[in-house]
Amino acid sequence: MMFEVETLVNASPATVSRAGIIYASDADLDWAPVIEAWVRKRPDAKRQDILRGMITKWIGKCKPTEPGECFEFLARNCAKVMKEGRVGRITSVKQILRAWPRVMMQLRLLVVMAVTSRVSLYTVCAGASALYSRLTID
Repeated sequence: MMFEVETLVNASPATVSRAGIIYASDADLDWAPVIEAWVRKRPDAKRQDILRGMITKWIGKCKPTEPGECFEFLARNCAKVMKEGRVGRITSVKQILRAWPRVMMQLRLLVVMAVTSRVSLYTVCAGASALYSRLTID
């Protein structure tokens, strides 16, 4: 479980020690080490390179003065409903990327089922129409 807080002004020493809170500011630790650690856990080196390329292309590079193109776009063009840090957002992206293969597998299964049911429906309709045409011809 991860809590992302802006400051620890109201936290007592007992709360900090019991919860095992480690404070790292956005200036000290941004989203790049978090996503890089996740990429390194992927078993296939080719996929690691693909993921790094996707992250660079779609999110950007994390620099001390710039958080990345994606975060800049969100800051300029979107209104925040709930304040969330960049590490929290990148964690959500990780979860989406981790679930993506399973989602695609489910979508493929649904497509196969839809195609199969349409072919079955077509077969039944074609068979019924052939039967109906034979009944009326005879």
